[in-house]
Amino acid sequence: MHLTKNSLVPEILVPIKIDFEVQDFRVQDSFSWNINETLITPEIFAEIMCTDLELPIGPGLANEFISESIHEQISNHLETIDLLESKSHFSLPHESEDSDFELRVPINIEIISGQMVLRDQIEWDLSLNPLDYQTTKFINEYKKNKLDSDSESSFYLNYSNFMKNLEFTKTPECFSKNLCSDLGIGGEFIPLVSNCIREQIFRFQKERLNMILKYETKAKSNSLKAPKNEFSAQASSNTDFSDVESDKDSEGSNQLGKWYGKELFKQNSITNVYRNESDVDDWGPSLEALSSEEIDRVLLAQERSR
Repeated sequence: MHLTKNSLVPEILVPIKIDFEVQDFRVQDSFSWNINETLITPEIFAEIMCTDLELPIGPGLANEFISESIHEQISNHLETIDLLESKSHFSLPHESEDSDFELRVPINIEIISGQMVLRDQIEWDLSLNPLDYQTTKFINEYKKNKLDSDSESSFYLNYSNFMKNLEFTKTPECFSKNLCSDLGIGGEFIPLVSNCIREQIFRFQKERLNMILKYETKAKSNSLKAPKNEFSAQASSNTDFSDVESDKDSEGSNQLGKWYGKELFKQNSITNVYRNESDVDDWGPSLEALSSEEIDRVLLAQERSR
């Protein structure tokens, strides 16, 4: 019963990082957490993790630090997700019909596992739904409202499974699996790569949200200055929304496509997946085996860049 209820809840994955020192040991971990998870709490997860690593469990010990860190990061991500959901219906006086664009941002990957270092640089389209729950909603509606007709039921079930598989190809998890498969690596690299991508996606989304909030504040400021009976005309003529556009068609477009800005991250859609030969070295993956001293230097550089 609990498993059935949990399967109906949309899955929204957020990146979680654990980094602390205990008893002369430094504990580091990186994983994705479903913020709608109902079967396991951060407290239970922390106790399991401490048991596996033979860390002390009790008040003020490692398990509490882990659970508090997870709760704090979930809270921070929830603020961003709430804003993303609210901005999915953002509309402006001046709307553009132009929807043939992408929001490609550079994602830098540098993952260390053992003595191996994986480096890569990719572009990720922020217009891909970062919440990954639209298809889940469709499937849930199907489960809640089971159709009487066997043929219709079979059609919707097959369609929902097809859409779910299709949506998965747009996720960092799918990309990391394919990347690691191409390079012949696995193990810890797969979740570390996907988490690295998710962290940067959320960071870029926050930058966009800050820009939208800035323009919302500007719009409110201008509307307060204008006379009440002239509010509509003044709001549309005096407020500069050139950097914020929305898409009228909400049926066939991304939910987030309604509030994308004109300049920040916006680029023309690519027509060729192949890069120029001069760019290959900058945008291709590399896998190196480094010495302990070289690993320490890489870790130090990562610490400084945070």
